[in-house]
Order: sequence, then C-alpha cells, then structure tokens
Amino acid sequence: MGLNISHPQIGVDPYFLAKDALKKDRVNLDDEKENTTSSLRNFTFSDFNTPHQKRQLADRQFRVERSIFILEQHIEKKVMSIFFQAIVCFLTKNVFREGHTIHQGYTAKSLHGVKFQAAHSATLPCLFAKQGDTEIVYLYRSGYYDESNATLDVIKAINDADRSIEEKTKDSLLRQKAIALLNLTSVGKITPEEVVTHFVNHLIEEIDKALTREIQSAKGEIDVAKRERILEIIDVLHFYRKKAASLIPFVNQPENIDLWLNLNMKDPLFEEASQMIVQIKDNHAVDRNQTALLIKKKIEEIPVIIRHERHKSYNESRIPNHFYDLYYNAVLNRFTGKDLIVVEEATGIKQSELNDKVTHFKRIAVTQSILTENLKKIDGLIQTVFPLIYRLQGRELLENQRIELSSQKMACLRPAIYKLRYKIIRIDQEVQSVIKVVLENTFNSIKKNLKLNNLKSFFYHMIFEQLNNSMRTFFCKLLNISSFQTNRKVRELKVNQRAHSSLEGIASAINQLSNQIHQAAINPTSKYEDLQKKISAQLPSRKSYKILFLKRLFEQAQSQIDKNLIAKLSGNTEDQINSQIDATIANKYKKTLSIDQKINRHHAKLIDDALNVAKREIVKLQKETEKFQGQLMMELRTSHGMTQKIFQSLYKKKNPGYPMSDGTLSNLENGIKTMSRETIRQVSEIFGVSEALFYPSHFAEV
Repeated sequence: MGLNISHPQIGVDPYFLAKDALKKDRVNLDDEKENTTSSLRNFTFSDFNTPHQKRQLADRQFRVERSIFILEQHIEKKVMSIFFQAIVCFLTKNVFREGHTIHQGYTAKSLHGVKFQAAHSATLPCLFAKQGDTEIVYLYRSGYYDESNATLDVIKAINDADRSIEEKTKDSLLRQKAIALLNLTSVGKITPEEVVTHFVNHLIEEIDKALTREIQSAKGEIDVAKRERILEIIDVLHFYRKKAASLIPFVNQPENIDLWLNLNMKDPLFEEASQMIVQIKDNHAVDRNQTALLIKKKIEEIPVIIRHERHKSYNESRIPNHFYDLYYNAVLNRFTGKDLIVVEEATGIKQSELNDKVTHFKRIAVTQSILTENLKKIDGLIQTVFPLIYRLQGRELLENQRIELSSQKMACLRPAIYKLRYKIIRIDQEVQSVIKVVLENTFNSIKKNLKLNNLKSFFYHMIFEQLNNSMRTFFCKLLNISSFQTNRKVRELKVNQRAHSSLEGIASAINQLSNQIHQAAINPTSKYEDLQKKISAQLPSRKSYKILFLKRLFEQAQSQIDKNLIAKLSGNTEDQINSQIDATIANKYKKTLSIDQKINRHHAKLIDDALNVAKREIVKLQKETEKFQGQLMMELRTSHGMTQKIFQSLYKKKNPGYPMSDGTLSNLENGIKTMSRETIRQVSEIFGVSEALFYPSHFAEV
C-alpha cells in the first residue's frame, strides 16, 4: 500500500509535507495535557538534596549504577520501537528516510550541576515517506508517531552514548542501517520480526564500534573532566552491550513477538478448565462459594479502576447517574445460558430484573459514554471470568468437543496472523494520522484569521457537537480530549471567564462538597445546616459565578436523590439553573458573536469538510476490521484442514440455534458481513483460541 493521499479536495491537507516539516522548529511537549507520548520523568535522583547525596551524584559510576533500571527501559523501548516502525512500513512500497524531528516528550533539567537530557528511545523519531513526487512526514500525529517521539529523562552520558552509536560520527551507522531495514520490509523482502533480529545485531555492531572509539578517545591527551565524561559514556555502552546481547534470544522467540503484538492465541479456558478436570477426576471437591466470590470480586474491580482514572484525568470523584446498574447490566448481558446463571449467582443480581429496571432510566448519556470508553476493560473482565465459570463446569468440558490449538498449529498460524495484524495496525495508524492532521490543519487555518483566547476549546466543542455518541467516543479516545470537560469549559467561558478560572481553582473543594452531599442524601438522619453553610460560603453575590457553581454540583451528583438535596439546599432545581445559564448566554451575546458563532460564520464549511474526511476514515477502518476478522476466521478454518462444509457441520452441531449457510460463511470470511460478538465467541470456542485474537485494539473498535 502506498501513501494513499488521494482524498477529496478540501480546504486543508490531510497530511504534512516533508518540505514544510523541515522548516518547523522542534516542539517540547512539557505540558501534560499536550503530551500524548509515553515519555517518562526520571525520579531516581529527585530527592538527592543532602550534602552526602550531592557528593554521590557527582560520582559518575554511582550515577550509571543508579540509572540501570532507566537504561534497561531505554534500550528495550529502542528495540520495540523499530519493530512497530517496521510494522507500519511493511509492504507499503514507500521509500523511507530519516525525517526532521519535530516533537519530543519532556525537557530534562540539570540537578546540582549534573546535566540530564531528554533522550528519544526510538533510533528514528521521525520518518519521511516518499512515493512518486510526494514526500510526507509518515503517519504524522498518529499513535505510532507519538510513541516514536517519546523520551526518557536521563543523565547526559546516556544521550551521548545513543549519539555515539546512531549519528555522532560518519562511522555511527545505526540510523542508516535502521532505515535500510525499513526500506527492505517496505517492499516485503523481510518481515517486521526479521527487522528486529537484524536490528539487534546491528545495534551490537555499532556499540562495539562506539566502545572502540570512546576507549581510544579516553587514552588521548585530554583534561580530567573530559576524560570522566568519556568514561561515563563507556560505562553506559558496556551496559548497552550486555543488555543487547541478552535481547538476541528474546527477539527470536515467537512467543515474545506475540506479547509485543498483544496476541493471545491460545484460549485461556483450557489451562484453567483442564486443572479443574484433574481435580474432578481425582474426586476433589470444587469450592463453589469460593469461586463465585472470586467472580464477584473480579466484576467489582472495573468500577474502582474507572473511578480512579476519572479522578486522575478529570479530577472527578463522583460516578454519574445509574453507573453501577448500567455497568452490571452491560456485564450480565455478555453471558447466556448456564454461564449467566453462574454470574447471577455470584453477583446476586437477576439479569431480567435489571433489564426491566434500566429501561426506565433517564439522563444516562454520560454513563453510557464512560462505559463505551471502557469497553476494552469490560471485554478483558469477561475473558478472566470465563475460566472461573469453567471451574464450576469442569466436568462439562470433558463432553464439549472443542479443538485445542496445539503448538504446531500455532506455529503454522503465526505468519498469516502476523500479516493480518500488521496490516490492520498500519491502517489504524493511517486513519489516526489523517484525522489528526486534518483537524490540526483546520484549527491552524482558523487560528490565522481568529486571534482569540481559548479558541481550541471552542473548536473541539464545535467538533463534538456535530458527532453522534459513538463517533464522539472515537474522537475523544483518539484526541485524548474529554467532550464533557470541553463542553463544560465552553459553557463557563460563555457565561463568565473569570468565574470559570475561579471554579477551576476550587475544583477539589467542589468534589469534597459533592461527596458530603451524597453521604447526607443517603443518610436520612443527616442534618443539613452545615452543608447549607458550606454552599452559602462558596456562593458570592455574582449571579454568573453562583449558577456555574451550582451547575457543577448538579453535574457531579451521583443520583437523583443527590440532585434533590442540592435543589433543597440551594433553592434552585437543575432545570432552573440550566435556564438561567441559557438566558445569561443569550443576553450576553445579543449584540456580539460568541467565539463558536464567529468560527461558524467564517469557517463552517472548513469544519464540515474536515469532519466528513474524518468520518469516512473511521468507516474505512471499521470495514477493514471486518475484513480482518473474516480473514482470520478463514485462516483458522484452513489451518485445521477444514472445508467450508466441514466447518458448517461442526458449527451447526455446537450451535444448533445459529444457522450458518454457504452464503453467510463466505460473506463473513470476505468481510462483507459483520461478525457479531456472539459469532466471534462461537468461532473462538470451536478452534480453541482466545476471542481477543479477533479484536486488534484500535481506537475505533466497538
């Protein structure tokens, strides 16, 4: 596949030309909100403040020894990075060269006179890709691009050691050799896993050459300080050499490549269930209560994780309306038959009763959005619960004629599965790049004409407003932006910019107050006087501040009971607050335009065009995912020597309620018909593979 840049004519380009990138200065992503890389701060020496610690820090050997963990991470990420670069270059037929590095993670700071630097883990932080006369920054702003620009905060000697093997002298050839490998995989002469093996060997060659050069330099007539700096680089290179040598057997083990690709080929049920079968054969009792309790605990883990992540990302400690009921409903609906009975027993919840209950819920959009964002976590949970269910049904597995994926079949399947996975990973990154570049270029075009504060928040607010719930979820995941936070910020800025700034400053206090309101709401004996005083203390005379403060309280309420109490304490219902906000905004902008209105007046078509491209890209990725799943199903069938007729017969025997006609099977394998979750589960059971094999884990996966 080539550059694939023949998009419909729109107001901005869906790619970033290499010639434009060469003119751009490097950007340090020190702002946590802007930094979407996996860059790491180094806290190894952060608490070195005593005189003794400062003396230790001045010792080069001590610095290197204390940096061993960071060194290991750094070189492992260097090897992993080339693997993923090879994946996105594989079979593209593009010509690649080293690009101009535009972004890097964090900026490192010196400590007590010792220099630290932000070192790119990737040997090639940026690639230029050319086909015909067009050369672009390859996959600009995609997840792959961000990871290639991730940095580690390291002592300067580590960065110097990297330069010594990569590009410091004419004889530092690792980058050149890496580019050569990527161009070989681009035309299919070697596979990405072969690229890794060659790269590790080249890495060792370049380390050996660098060691020879640096040792020779240390023997020259130089001052003591310079010799110490060179000796520190040599210490780092010696560690690199040892670590790189240990990676040779690692990268040659297919199971380790599976891990890098997040490929769970073998069904985890077999190991768990086979152990239980042994217990049953030996007449050992299976502790049903203990297993049910374990299932219950596992299901209860996800809400805790979600709450922690929301608090960390958005400073929100309150879970929104009906979260737990909707969460358990989503979990229970993933089980059927005897499996469902076990989960109902473990949780103490009846699916039918819960289904009836949730149908009457209102205002659940935020909760549904959160559950959609965390779908992968729920999928992972389901996979961990099934083995426990099989512990209780171990005897049935003896009668359930399932095919276990043997090690021989796994070895046979790997090349085909790798190739399928490589393709869908690359397409995912291409789609990410196009969407992010189109939106970035659209925003930059608008910014040239509208020099306004908070323009970016209003821009993304307008984007989110034009998307349905599922598309909005995809965009939020891709852009790492909360639509809820963005919409709230825009609303508050429209009402009163100073009030917004003040509310941001007391966000933690509002969270605490919200917690206290919830506790009071669920405790009928609570006295409300103290809460009334706390709310009154936070409410100045300014109406705009008051209504925005109360709006935040209503938004963070966990239940309608909480909202009723807030209304009682404040003397305002949520509907009244919403009406006051709408009226304030309408009155404020009677004679002038708000920022979003200005954007809409002058740039509506530009935004529409960009969104149309983005939506088409997501649909394209979803269609490619359907093809991926169908081709994977066909590979599983043919690897077991099954004709379509044999597979249909086996499928019908195991799933009598689900017909599989000739046309249906062909359409599934050709990606014409979408594979439902139930079909994926059934096919996975037949071949003894993990369901996760069918889910490539991209941002638009549902």
